[in-house]
Amino acid sequence: MKTIRFKQIMALGSLTLALLGSGCGHEEIEPYASKDKIWFTQQNEDNEPVNDIVRSFSLYPGEETLDVAFEVNLIGTVADYDRTYQVVVVDSLTTAVASEYEIHPQIFRAGQVRDELCVTLRKSERLLTEQVKLTLRIVDNETFEPGYSNSLQVSVSFNDITTRPDWWTDDIARSYFGEYSKEKFEAFYEYSGRNEIEGLEPSELRKLLLGFKEYIRENGITEADGYAMIIPVY
Repeated sequence: MKTIRFKQIMALGSLTLALLGSGCGHEEIEPYASKDKIWFTQQNEDNEPVNDIVRSFSLYPGEETLDVAFEVNLIGTVADYDRTYQVVVVDSLTTAVASEYEIHPQIFRAGQVRDELCVTLRKSERLLTEQVKLTLRIVDNETFEPGYSNSLQVSVSFNDITTRPDWWTDDIARSYFGEYSKEKFEAFYEYSGRNEIEGLEPSELRKLLLGFKEYIRENGITEADGYAMIIPVY
């Protein structure tokens, strides 16, 4: 058996390194760089779900569009420039058609750890008798990849079906508004610009309803059948 001398071993090693170096481009030896991640908030501070919401045009008389926003959260580096992300419509969980909504540009703004995905809902004739649903999901793009697997999807169901607001309880009816009707609610919205009474103290609510009562009288507003619109507050 022939003995391989030390100089021969060194020469073979140098040749091997040269061959390896000539066969590898810069891109092939770069370390893998993961992308930042984003996900949707699931609950607000009161532990109420904010990823699956319901809107009714009936609670916004005269409005042809409604804007809704979903909070988007960042996992990763806060950038000093705007970055785009991507959502797609989940067809299997969507009954709304394209003319009934608009998805705004998906931009995560510079310096933010939270941002919003905005969607505009559009009123259509069928919403008077039918509720539809739009479901969106975060997908991978060149800037971001999906974050937490159970927080990548949001949905909004919407309609124009006349319903009594949840806050218009029997107690509120007896003391302030009287019996609910679509015409009375629309008149209240037109007068006050409000479709809810959250945060109002009893004295504030009474003052608001006294003004509403006078507004009804001055404008001759009646129920659909022509009878007087009764507001029991004094």
